[in-house]
Amino acid sequence: MKLAKTSKTSLAPDLGAIYHFDSLQNLQPKVALSFQNIGGLDFGDAGKVPMTMNIGVSTESELNGLDIVLSADYRDLLDGQNMVSEGNYISERNIKLGFELGWNRLFNGHHILSIRAGRNGPYNSVGWTANLFGFKVDFAKYSEEIGGYAGELEDKRTSIQFSLIF
Repeated sequence: MKLAKTSKTSLAPDLGAIYHFDSLQNLQPKVALSFQNIGGLDFGDAGKVPMTMNIGVSTESELNGLDIVLSADYRDLLDGQNMVSEGNYISERNIKLGFELGWNRLFNGHHILSIRAGRNGPYNSVGWTANLFGFKVDFAKYSEEIGGYAGELEDKRTSIQFSLIF
């Protein structure tokens, strides 16, 4: 038996907008709406990736030189990815929560040191960023749900990224 190898490329645009509420001092609340993979992505026999509509809220505050960021996102408002079992409309898998503490903001908007903790669906995540002399290192340890519902099949991941910033 011989297996056929195929290759398929697909393109789809993303679109998003952020609204800043300026009336609340020292909180800087924001709300964002994004559309990803507009029109969907079709990879033939390998499957399809549907369009998603996502919403997020965040707030940032400063306390004694530390910047505090809180955020919450809900992915796939249209439930196009069939992430939940039939009859369910809200899934823990689609909820993302985050907390970041940043110290000493530089001229370019990045902090010298940031630490993060969050919740990616049913799984915890942690990470940090160090930004020294124009070089940035980001580290994250998190999990993605690759099963059909929250908590079914965890895929543990570790990410490290090196960047040159200016």
